[in-house]
Amino acid sequence: MSMPSALRALQRFFQAAPRLPAAFAQLLDPPTPADARIMEQQLDSVQANIRRLDWALPLVGATVMFTVQAYGIPMVPAMAAWFGALVLNCMLNEYLLTRRTAPSEDIVAHVKRRSRTIAGMALALTGIWCGLVLSMYHSDIPANRMFVVLILACTLGSLSTMFAMHKPAAMSVIVVTSVCLIVVMCLNTFSGRFTLLPIGSIYILLVTNQVRGMHGRFQNTKRLEQERESLIAGLREANIKSLAAEERATAANKAKSEFLANMSHELRTPLNAVIGFSEIMREQMFGTLGHSRYREYSGLIHNAGKHLLGLINDVLDMSKIEAGKLELHPEHFDLKTVIGECVDLMGERAASTNVELVTDISDVPLLFADRRAVSQILLNLISNAVKFTLPGGRVCVRANADGSFMRLTVEDDGVGIAARDLPRLGNPFVQVHNQAGILHAGTGLGLALVRALAEKHNGSMRIESEEAVGTIVTVELPLRAAMSAAA
Repeated sequence: MSMPSALRALQRFFQAAPRLPAAFAQLLDPPTPADARIMEQQLDSVQANIRRLDWALPLVGATVMFTVQAYGIPMVPAMAAWFGALVLNCMLNEYLLTRRTAPSEDIVAHVKRRSRTIAGMALALTGIWCGLVLSMYHSDIPANRMFVVLILACTLGSLSTMFAMHKPAAMSVIVVTSVCLIVVMCLNTFSGRFTLLPIGSIYILLVTNQVRGMHGRFQNTKRLEQERESLIAGLREANIKSLAAEERATAANKAKSEFLANMSHELRTPLNAVIGFSEIMREQMFGTLGHSRYREYSGLIHNAGKHLLGLINDVLDMSKIEAGKLELHPEHFDLKTVIGECVDLMGERAASTNVELVTDISDVPLLFADRRAVSQILLNLISNAVKFTLPGGRVCVRANADGSFMRLTVEDDGVGIAARDLPRLGNPFVQVHNQAGILHAGTGLGLALVRALAEKHNGSMRIESEEAVGTIVTVELPLRAAMSAAA
Protein backbone atom coordinates (compact mmCIF):
# COMPACT_ATOMS: atom_id res chain seq x y z
CA MET A 1 0.00 0.00 0.00
CA SER A 2 1.41 3.42 -0.99
CA MET A 3 1.81 6.22 1.53
CA PRO A 4 -1.12 8.34 0.19
CA SER A 5 -3.41 5.30 0.30
CA ALA A 6 -2.36 4.49 3.84
CA LEU A 7 -2.97 8.10 4.90
CA ARG A 8 -6.44 8.06 3.30
CA ALA A 9 -7.29 4.80 5.06
CA LEU A 10 -6.09 6.24 8.36
CA GLN A 11 -8.14 9.38 7.75
CA ARG A 12 -11.29 7.35 7.05
CA PHE A 13 -10.70 5.38 10.25
CA PHE A 14 -10.49 8.52 12.37
CA GLN A 15 -13.58 9.92 10.63
CA ALA A 16 -15.56 6.74 11.35
CA ALA A 17 -14.29 6.35 14.93
CA PRO A 18 -16.81 8.79 16.48
CA ARG A 19 -19.65 6.75 14.91
CA LEU A 20 -18.48 3.43 16.32
CA PRO A 21 -20.37 3.68 19.66
CA ALA A 22 -23.63 4.45 17.83
CA ALA A 23 -23.04 1.59 15.38
CA PHE A 24 -22.27 -0.77 18.27
CA ALA A 25 -25.45 0.32 20.07
CA GLN A 26 -27.44 -0.28 16.88
CA LEU A 27 -26.20 -3.88 16.81
CA LEU A 28 -27.75 -4.37 20.26
CA ASP A 29 -31.23 -3.20 19.18
CA PRO A 30 -33.29 -5.35 16.76
CA PRO A 31 -35.44 -3.06 14.57
CA THR A 32 -38.36 -5.44 13.94
CA PRO A 33 -40.05 -8.35 15.74
CA ALA A 34 -38.69 -10.73 13.07
CA ASP A 35 -35.13 -9.51 13.74
CA ALA A 36 -35.81 -9.77 17.46
CA ARG A 37 -36.76 -13.44 17.12
CA ILE A 38 -33.55 -14.15 15.21
CA MET A 39 -31.46 -12.27 17.79
CA GLU A 40 -33.14 -14.17 20.61
CA GLN A 41 -31.93 -17.43 19.10
CA GLN A 42 -28.44 -15.92 18.85
CA LEU A 43 -28.61 -14.92 22.50
CA ASP A 44 -29.74 -18.42 23.51
CA SER A 45 -26.59 -19.85 21.90
CA VAL A 46 -24.27 -17.29 23.54
CA GLN A 47 -25.97 -17.67 26.92
CA ALA A 48 -25.44 -21.44 26.83
CA ASN A 49 -21.73 -20.89 26.09
CA ILE A 50 -21.38 -18.29 28.89
CA ARG A 51 -22.81 -20.82 31.35
CA ARG A 52 -20.24 -23.37 30.19
CA LEU A 53 -17.47 -20.83 30.66
CA ASP A 54 -18.75 -19.97 34.15
CA TRP A 55 -17.66 -23.45 35.19
CA ALA A 56 -14.69 -23.96 32.87
CA LEU A 57 -12.76 -20.69 33.30
CA PRO A 58 -12.26 -20.89 37.12
CA LEU A 59 -10.93 -24.45 36.71
CA VAL A 60 -8.65 -23.46 33.82
CA GLY A 61 -7.54 -20.35 35.72
CA ALA A 62 -6.58 -22.38 38.78
CA THR A 63 -4.69 -24.84 36.58
CA VAL A 64 -2.79 -22.03 34.82
CA MET A 65 -1.90 -20.39 38.17
CA PHE A 66 -0.35 -23.61 39.39
CA THR A 67 1.40 -24.09 36.04
CA VAL A 68 3.15 -20.69 36.07
CA GLN A 69 4.54 -21.48 39.51
CA ALA A 70 6.65 -24.13 37.75
CA TYR A 71 8.45 -21.21 36.08
CA GLY A 72 9.28 -19.76 39.47
CA ILE A 73 6.54 -17.08 39.47
CA PRO A 74 4.97 -16.74 42.93
CA MET A 75 1.24 -16.14 43.41
CA VAL A 76 1.14 -12.37 43.89
CA PRO A 77 -1.86 -10.54 45.44
CA ALA A 78 -2.90 -9.18 42.02
CA MET A 79 -3.12 -12.69 40.64
CA ALA A 80 -5.27 -13.83 43.57
CA ALA A 81 -7.44 -10.73 43.25
CA TRP A 82 -8.09 -11.35 39.54
CA PHE A 83 -8.89 -14.98 40.22
CA GLY A 84 -11.33 -13.99 42.96
CA ALA A 85 -12.95 -11.47 40.60
CA LEU A 86 -13.27 -14.21 37.99
CA VAL A 87 -15.03 -16.56 40.42
CA LEU A 88 -17.38 -13.79 41.62
CA ASN A 89 -18.17 -12.79 38.04
CA CYS A 90 -18.99 -16.38 37.09
CA MET A 91 -21.26 -16.71 40.13
CA LEU A 92 -23.01 -13.44 39.23
CA ASN A 93 -23.52 -14.65 35.67
CA GLU A 94 -25.11 -17.85 36.92
CA TYR A 95 -27.44 -15.87 39.18
CA LEU A 96 -28.50 -13.47 36.44
CA LEU A 97 -28.95 -16.19 33.80
CA THR A 98 -30.90 -18.61 35.98
CA ARG A 99 -33.29 -16.21 37.70
CA ARG A 100 -36.84 -16.13 36.41
CA THR A 101 -38.20 -12.96 34.86
CA ALA A 102 -41.77 -12.02 34.04
CA PRO A 103 -42.62 -12.65 30.36
CA SER A 104 -42.76 -9.52 28.22
CA GLU A 105 -45.38 -8.94 25.53
CA ASP A 106 -43.04 -6.60 23.63
CA ILE A 107 -40.47 -9.00 22.16
CA VAL A 108 -38.33 -6.14 20.75
CA ALA A 109 -37.91 -4.43 24.14
CA HIS A 110 -37.28 -7.80 25.84
CA VAL A 111 -34.54 -8.74 23.35
CA LYS A 112 -32.95 -5.28 23.64
CA ARG A 113 -32.56 -5.70 27.41
CA ARG A 114 -31.31 -9.24 27.06
CA SER A 115 -28.85 -8.28 24.30
CA ARG A 116 -27.25 -5.62 26.49
CA THR A 117 -27.05 -8.03 29.43
CA ILE A 118 -25.37 -10.80 27.40
CA ALA A 119 -22.94 -8.36 25.73
CA GLY A 120 -22.03 -6.93 29.15
CA MET A 121 -21.45 -10.42 30.57
CA ALA A 122 -19.21 -11.34 27.61
CA LEU A 123 -17.20 -8.11 28.01
CA ALA A 124 -16.79 -8.51 31.79
CA LEU A 125 -15.90 -12.20 31.57
CA THR A 126 -13.32 -11.61 28.83
CA GLY A 127 -11.81 -8.56 30.57
CA ILE A 128 -11.42 -10.32 33.93
CA TRP A 129 -9.96 -13.42 32.32
CA CYS A 130 -7.43 -11.36 30.35
CA GLY A 131 -6.55 -9.46 33.54
CA LEU A 132 -5.86 -12.79 35.29
CA VAL A 133 -3.67 -13.95 32.39
CA LEU A 134 -1.73 -10.65 32.29
CA SER A 135 -1.12 -10.84 36.06
CA MET A 136 0.90 -14.00 35.38
CA TYR A 137 3.22 -12.22 32.90
CA HIS A 138 6.93 -12.03 33.83
CA SER A 139 9.23 -10.17 31.44
CA ASP A 140 12.42 -11.89 32.61
CA ILE A 141 11.26 -15.43 31.76
CA PRO A 142 11.03 -16.04 27.96
CA ALA A 143 9.02 -19.27 28.35
CA ASN A 144 6.45 -17.38 30.48
CA ARG A 145 6.11 -14.67 27.83
CA MET A 146 5.38 -17.26 25.16
CA PHE A 147 3.01 -19.07 27.51
CA VAL A 148 0.96 -15.90 28.08
CA VAL A 149 0.87 -15.15 24.34
CA LEU A 150 -0.34 -18.70 23.69
CA ILE A 151 -3.10 -18.46 26.32
CA LEU A 152 -4.33 -15.11 24.95
CA ALA A 153 -4.28 -16.45 21.39
CA CYS A 154 -6.30 -19.50 22.46
CA THR A 155 -8.69 -17.22 24.36
CA LEU A 156 -9.21 -15.07 21.25
CA GLY A 157 -9.93 -18.07 19.03
CA SER A 158 -12.16 -20.02 21.40
CA LEU A 159 -14.23 -17.25 23.03
CA SER A 160 -14.82 -15.31 19.80
CA THR A 161 -16.03 -18.51 18.14
CA MET A 162 -18.31 -19.35 21.06
CA PHE A 163 -19.81 -15.84 20.98
CA ALA A 164 -19.84 -15.51 17.16
CA MET A 165 -23.65 -15.82 16.95
CA HIS A 166 -24.10 -12.47 18.69
CA LYS A 167 -21.97 -9.82 17.02
CA PRO A 168 -21.67 -7.38 20.00
CA ALA A 169 -20.50 -10.19 22.31
CA ALA A 170 -18.00 -11.43 19.73
CA MET A 171 -16.71 -7.88 19.14
CA SER A 172 -16.19 -7.44 22.89
CA VAL A 173 -14.06 -10.60 23.01
CA ILE A 174 -12.06 -9.69 19.89
CA VAL A 175 -11.32 -6.09 20.97
CA VAL A 176 -10.32 -6.87 24.57
CA THR A 177 -8.29 -9.98 23.77
CA SER A 178 -6.61 -8.43 20.71
CA VAL A 179 -5.49 -5.37 22.71
CA CYS A 180 -4.05 -7.60 25.46
CA LEU A 181 -2.33 -9.84 22.90
CA ILE A 182 -0.76 -6.90 21.04
CA VAL A 183 0.40 -5.30 24.31
CA VAL A 184 2.13 -8.54 25.39
CA MET A 185 3.79 -8.95 22.01
CA CYS A 186 4.99 -5.31 22.12
CA LEU A 187 6.52 -5.91 25.57
CA ASN A 188 8.59 -8.69 24.10
CA THR A 189 12.20 -8.31 22.91
CA PHE A 190 12.91 -6.59 19.60
CA SER A 191 13.41 -9.87 17.77
CA GLY A 192 10.25 -11.25 19.40
CA ARG A 193 8.23 -8.20 18.39
CA PHE A 194 9.55 -8.43 14.84
CA THR A 195 8.48 -12.08 14.65
CA LEU A 196 5.27 -12.19 16.70
CA LEU A 197 3.56 -8.91 15.78
CA PRO A 198 3.00 -9.73 12.08
CA ILE A 199 1.92 -13.28 12.92
CA GLY A 200 -0.37 -12.06 15.72
CA SER A 201 -1.94 -9.38 13.52
CA ILE A 202 -2.66 -11.89 10.76
CA TYR A 203 -4.11 -14.28 13.34
CA ILE A 204 -6.43 -11.56 14.71
CA LEU A 205 -7.65 -10.74 11.18
CA LEU A 206 -8.26 -14.41 10.39
CA VAL A 207 -10.23 -14.95 13.61
CA THR A 208 -12.26 -11.80 12.98
CA ASN A 209 -13.09 -12.89 9.44
CA GLN A 210 -14.02 -16.38 10.66
CA VAL A 211 -16.34 -14.96 13.32
CA ARG A 212 -17.94 -12.65 10.78
CA GLY A 213 -18.60 -15.59 8.44
CA MET A 214 -20.06 -17.73 11.22
CA HIS A 215 -22.38 -14.91 12.29
CA GLY A 216 -23.55 -14.31 8.71
CA ARG A 217 -24.22 -18.01 8.06
CA PHE A 218 -26.12 -18.35 11.32
CA GLN A 219 -28.25 -15.28 10.56
CA ASN A 220 -29.00 -16.38 7.00
CA THR A 221 -29.95 -19.86 8.21
CA LYS A 222 -32.35 -18.47 10.80
CA ARG A 223 -33.91 -16.11 8.25
CA LEU A 224 -34.46 -19.02 5.86
CA GLU A 225 -36.00 -21.02 8.70
CA GLN A 226 -38.31 -18.11 9.49
CA GLU A 227 -39.34 -17.82 5.84
CA ARG A 228 -39.95 -21.57 5.69
CA GLU A 229 -42.04 -21.51 8.86
CA SER A 230 -43.96 -18.51 7.57
CA LEU A 231 -44.58 -20.30 4.27
CA ILE A 232 -45.70 -23.48 6.05
CA ALA A 233 -48.01 -21.46 8.31
CA GLY A 234 -49.43 -19.68 5.26
CA LEU A 235 -50.01 -22.99 3.48
CA ARG A 236 -51.69 -24.45 6.56
CA GLU A 237 -53.93 -21.40 6.87
CA ALA A 238 -54.78 -21.55 3.16
CA ASN A 239 -55.51 -25.27 3.48
CA ILE A 240 -57.78 -24.66 6.47
CA LYS A 241 -59.62 -21.93 4.57
CA SER A 242 -59.89 -24.16 1.51
CA LEU A 243 -61.31 -27.04 3.57
CA ALA A 244 -63.74 -24.68 5.28
CA ALA A 245 -64.84 -23.27 1.92
CA GLU A 246 -65.21 -26.79 0.54
CA GLU A 247 -67.32 -27.80 3.54
CA ARG A 248 -69.50 -24.71 3.12
CA ALA A 249 -69.90 -25.40 -0.60
CA THR A 250 -70.74 -29.05 0.07
CA ALA A 251 -73.25 -28.07 2.75
CA ALA A 252 -74.80 -25.46 0.46
CA ASN A 253 -75.03 -27.92 -2.43
CA LYS A 254 -76.54 -30.54 -0.16
CA ALA A 255 -79.05 -28.05 1.20
CA LYS A 256 -79.96 -27.03 -2.36
CA SER A 257 -80.37 -30.64 -3.45
CA GLU A 258 -82.45 -31.49 -0.39
CA PHE A 259 -84.63 -28.44 -0.94
CA LEU A 260 -85.29 -29.30 -4.59
CA ALA A 261 -85.86 -32.95 -3.78
CA ASN A 262 -88.39 -32.00 -1.08
CA MET A 263 -90.11 -29.59 -3.48
CA SER A 264 -91.04 -32.44 -5.87
CA HIS A 265 -94.68 -32.62 -4.77
CA GLU A 266 -95.11 -28.84 -4.49
CA LEU A 267 -93.81 -28.24 -8.03
CA ARG A 268 -95.30 -31.21 -9.86
CA THR A 269 -98.84 -31.14 -8.45
CA PRO A 270 -99.96 -27.70 -9.74
CA LEU A 271 -98.14 -28.26 -13.03
CA ASN A 272 -99.93 -31.59 -13.56
CA ALA A 273 -103.21 -29.77 -12.90
CA VAL A 274 -102.35 -27.16 -15.55
CA ILE A 275 -101.51 -29.91 -18.05
CA GLY A 276 -104.63 -31.90 -17.23
CA PHE A 277 -107.07 -28.98 -17.49
CA SER A 278 -105.43 -27.67 -20.68
CA GLU A 279 -105.80 -31.16 -22.20
CA ILE A 280 -109.51 -31.18 -21.30
CA MET A 281 -109.92 -27.77 -22.97
CA ARG A 282 -107.91 -28.83 -26.01
CA GLU A 283 -110.00 -31.99 -26.51
CA GLN A 284 -113.26 -30.02 -25.71
CA MET A 285 -114.47 -32.82 -23.46
CA PHE A 286 -117.33 -30.72 -22.03
CA GLY A 287 -118.32 -28.93 -25.19
CA THR A 288 -116.89 -26.46 -27.66
CA LEU A 289 -114.84 -23.52 -26.48
CA GLY A 290 -116.45 -21.10 -28.89
CA HIS A 291 -113.59 -19.66 -30.89
CA SER A 292 -111.05 -21.88 -32.67
CA ARG A 293 -108.15 -19.95 -31.19
CA TYR A 294 -109.07 -21.09 -27.68
CA ARG A 295 -108.38 -24.65 -28.74
CA GLU A 296 -105.06 -23.57 -30.31
CA TYR A 297 -104.03 -21.69 -27.17
CA SER A 298 -105.02 -24.57 -24.88
CA GLY A 299 -102.81 -26.82 -27.01
CA LEU A 300 -99.91 -24.40 -26.60
CA ILE A 301 -100.50 -24.32 -22.82
CA HIS A 302 -100.55 -28.12 -22.76
CA ASN A 303 -97.30 -28.48 -24.76
CA ALA A 304 -95.53 -25.78 -22.70
CA GLY A 305 -96.66 -27.43 -19.48
CA LYS A 306 -95.36 -30.85 -20.60
CA HIS A 307 -92.03 -29.30 -21.60
CA LEU A 308 -91.77 -27.50 -18.25
CA LEU A 309 -92.67 -30.70 -16.40
CA GLY A 310 -89.89 -32.52 -18.22
CA LEU A 311 -87.38 -29.84 -17.22
CA ILE A 312 -88.57 -29.92 -13.60
CA ASN A 313 -88.37 -33.72 -13.56
CA ASP A 314 -84.75 -33.56 -14.77
CA VAL A 315 -83.81 -30.99 -12.11
CA LEU A 316 -85.56 -32.91 -9.35
CA ASP A 317 -84.06 -36.24 -10.38
CA MET A 318 -80.58 -34.71 -10.46
CA SER A 319 -81.18 -33.14 -7.05
CA LYS A 320 -82.36 -36.45 -5.62
CA ILE A 321 -79.21 -38.16 -6.90
CA GLU A 322 -76.94 -35.45 -5.42
CA ALA A 323 -78.82 -35.56 -2.11
CA GLY A 324 -78.60 -39.37 -2.04
CA LYS A 325 -82.40 -39.73 -1.96
CA LEU A 326 -82.90 -41.50 -5.29
CA GLU A 327 -83.88 -45.11 -4.66
CA LEU A 328 -83.53 -47.79 -7.30
CA HIS A 329 -86.05 -50.60 -7.66
CA PRO A 330 -84.26 -53.33 -9.63
CA GLU A 331 -86.19 -55.98 -11.52
CA HIS A 332 -85.65 -58.42 -14.37
CA PHE A 333 -86.95 -57.07 -17.69
CA ASP A 334 -86.48 -57.45 -21.42
CA LEU A 335 -84.24 -54.65 -22.68
CA LYS A 336 -85.56 -55.04 -26.26
CA THR A 337 -89.03 -54.08 -25.08
CA VAL A 338 -87.77 -50.98 -23.24
CA ILE A 339 -85.72 -49.86 -26.25
CA GLY A 340 -88.74 -50.32 -28.49
CA GLU A 341 -90.91 -48.22 -26.20
CA CYS A 342 -88.33 -45.43 -26.12
CA VAL A 343 -87.88 -45.45 -29.90
CA ASP A 344 -91.68 -45.29 -30.37
CA LEU A 345 -91.86 -42.31 -27.99
CA MET A 346 -89.10 -40.45 -29.85
CA GLY A 347 -90.24 -41.54 -33.31
CA GLU A 348 -92.60 -38.62 -33.85
CA ARG A 349 -89.93 -36.06 -32.94
CA ALA A 350 -87.38 -37.75 -35.21
CA ALA A 351 -89.88 -37.85 -38.09
CA SER A 352 -90.73 -34.16 -37.61
CA THR A 353 -87.06 -33.24 -38.22
CA ASN A 354 -86.59 -35.82 -41.02
CA VAL A 355 -84.15 -37.91 -38.95
CA GLU A 356 -84.07 -41.69 -39.42
CA LEU A 357 -84.29 -43.54 -36.08
CA VAL A 358 -83.32 -47.25 -36.21
CA THR A 359 -82.27 -50.04 -33.82
CA ASP A 360 -79.63 -52.77 -33.98
CA ILE A 361 -80.19 -55.19 -31.07
CA SER A 362 -78.67 -58.63 -30.80
CA ASP A 363 -80.01 -61.40 -28.59
CA VAL A 364 -79.49 -60.05 -25.07
CA PRO A 365 -80.29 -61.65 -21.72
CA LEU A 366 -82.73 -60.17 -19.25
CA LEU A 367 -81.31 -57.15 -17.45
CA PHE A 368 -81.64 -56.81 -13.68
CA ALA A 369 -81.85 -53.06 -13.12
CA ASP A 370 -84.22 -50.19 -12.42
CA ARG A 371 -86.49 -50.16 -15.47
CA ARG A 372 -87.50 -46.50 -15.12
CA ALA A 373 -83.83 -45.42 -14.80
CA VAL A 374 -82.82 -47.39 -17.92
CA SER A 375 -85.74 -45.86 -19.84
CA GLN A 376 -84.64 -42.40 -18.72
CA ILE A 377 -81.07 -43.13 -19.86
CA LEU A 378 -82.27 -44.20 -23.31
CA LEU A 379 -84.74 -41.33 -23.73
CA ASN A 380 -82.10 -38.74 -22.83
CA LEU A 381 -79.54 -40.24 -25.21
CA ILE A 382 -81.99 -40.61 -28.11
CA SER A 383 -83.41 -37.11 -27.51
CA ASN A 384 -79.92 -35.59 -27.60
CA ALA A 385 -78.99 -37.53 -30.75
CA VAL A 386 -82.15 -36.44 -32.59
CA LYS A 387 -81.74 -32.85 -31.40
CA PHE A 388 -78.19 -32.53 -32.76
CA THR A 389 -78.70 -34.43 -36.02
CA LEU A 390 -79.45 -32.42 -39.13
CA PRO A 391 -82.43 -33.27 -41.40
CA GLY A 392 -81.67 -36.37 -43.47
CA GLY A 393 -79.40 -37.76 -40.77
CA ARG A 394 -79.53 -41.08 -38.99
CA VAL A 395 -79.65 -42.19 -35.33
CA CYS A 396 -79.00 -45.81 -34.38
CA VAL A 397 -79.66 -47.46 -31.01
CA ARG A 398 -77.65 -50.61 -30.28
CA ALA A 399 -77.58 -53.08 -27.41
CA ASN A 400 -75.39 -56.14 -26.85
CA ALA A 401 -74.13 -58.18 -23.91
CA ASP A 402 -70.38 -58.35 -23.30
CA GLY A 403 -69.54 -60.79 -20.53
CA SER A 404 -71.08 -59.50 -17.31
CA PHE A 405 -71.93 -56.11 -18.86
CA MET A 406 -74.80 -54.80 -20.95
CA ARG A 407 -73.63 -52.20 -23.47
CA LEU A 408 -76.10 -49.56 -24.73
CA THR A 409 -74.94 -47.37 -27.60
CA VAL A 410 -76.64 -44.43 -29.31
CA GLU A 411 -74.85 -43.27 -32.47
CA ASP A 412 -75.67 -40.35 -34.73
CA ASP A 413 -74.12 -38.64 -37.74
CA GLY A 414 -75.00 -35.16 -36.51
CA VAL A 415 -72.98 -32.02 -35.95
CA GLY A 416 -70.61 -33.63 -33.43
CA ILE A 417 -68.83 -32.09 -30.45
CA ALA A 418 -65.54 -30.21 -30.35
CA ALA A 419 -62.69 -32.04 -28.59
CA ARG A 420 -62.23 -29.11 -26.19
CA ASP A 421 -65.85 -29.52 -24.98
CA LEU A 422 -65.81 -33.28 -24.41
CA PRO A 423 -64.30 -33.17 -20.87
CA ARG A 424 -67.09 -30.83 -19.70
CA LEU A 425 -69.97 -32.95 -20.96
CA GLY A 426 -71.65 -35.06 -18.32
CA ASN A 427 -71.43 -32.32 -15.70
CA PRO A 428 -74.70 -30.77 -14.48
CA PHE A 429 -76.03 -27.73 -16.41
CA VAL A 430 -73.30 -27.90 -19.08
CA GLN A 431 -74.35 -27.22 -22.68
CA VAL A 432 -72.20 -26.73 -25.76
CA HIS A 433 -72.78 -24.90 -29.04
CA ASN A 434 -73.00 -26.86 -32.23
CA GLN A 435 -70.81 -25.98 -35.19
CA ALA A 436 -73.31 -23.33 -36.28
CA GLY A 437 -73.09 -21.67 -32.87
CA ILE A 438 -76.69 -22.58 -31.95
CA LEU A 439 -77.48 -23.55 -28.36
CA HIS A 440 -80.54 -25.82 -28.15
CA ALA A 441 -83.11 -25.31 -25.42
CA GLY A 442 -82.73 -27.43 -22.30
CA THR A 443 -81.26 -27.57 -18.82
CA GLY A 444 -77.96 -29.23 -19.69
CA LEU A 445 -78.86 -32.10 -17.35
CA GLY A 446 -79.48 -34.87 -19.90
CA LEU A 447 -75.99 -36.37 -20.05
CA ALA A 448 -75.40 -35.58 -16.37
CA LEU A 449 -78.48 -37.65 -15.48
CA VAL A 450 -77.33 -40.46 -17.79
CA ARG A 451 -73.90 -40.56 -16.14
CA ALA A 452 -75.35 -40.32 -12.60
CA LEU A 453 -77.92 -43.10 -13.23
CA ALA A 454 -75.27 -45.32 -14.84
CA GLU A 455 -72.92 -44.83 -11.88
CA LYS A 456 -75.84 -45.48 -9.53
CA HIS A 457 -75.96 -48.92 -11.16
CA ASN A 458 -72.16 -49.25 -10.77
CA GLY A 459 -71.84 -48.63 -14.48
CA SER A 460 -70.21 -45.97 -16.66
CA MET A 461 -70.77 -43.60 -19.59
CA ARG A 462 -68.32 -42.83 -22.42
CA ILE A 463 -68.60 -40.17 -25.14
CA GLU A 464 -66.79 -40.26 -28.49
CA SER A 465 -67.36 -37.44 -30.96
CA GLU A 466 -65.91 -35.55 -33.89
CA GLU A 467 -67.18 -32.32 -35.32
CA ALA A 468 -69.19 -32.68 -38.55
CA VAL A 469 -68.90 -36.48 -38.26
CA GLY A 470 -71.13 -37.49 -35.36
CA THR A 471 -71.28 -38.71 -31.80
CA ILE A 472 -71.29 -42.12 -30.09
CA VAL A 473 -72.44 -42.37 -26.47
CA THR A 474 -71.91 -45.73 -24.77
CA VAL A 475 -73.38 -46.75 -21.43
CA GLU A 476 -72.21 -49.96 -19.76
CA LEU A 477 -74.33 -51.50 -17.00
CA PRO A 478 -73.39 -54.60 -15.00
CA LEU A 479 -76.07 -57.20 -15.58
CA ARG A 480 -76.73 -57.50 -11.84
CA ALA A 481 -75.19 -54.27 -10.51
CA ALA A 482 -78.52 -52.71 -9.55
CA MET A 483 -78.90 -54.96 -6.51
CA SER A 484 -75.73 -53.59 -4.89
CA ALA A 485 -76.63 -50.03 -5.91
CA ALA A 486 -80.04 -50.32 -4.33
CA ALA A 487 -78.78 -51.94 -1.12
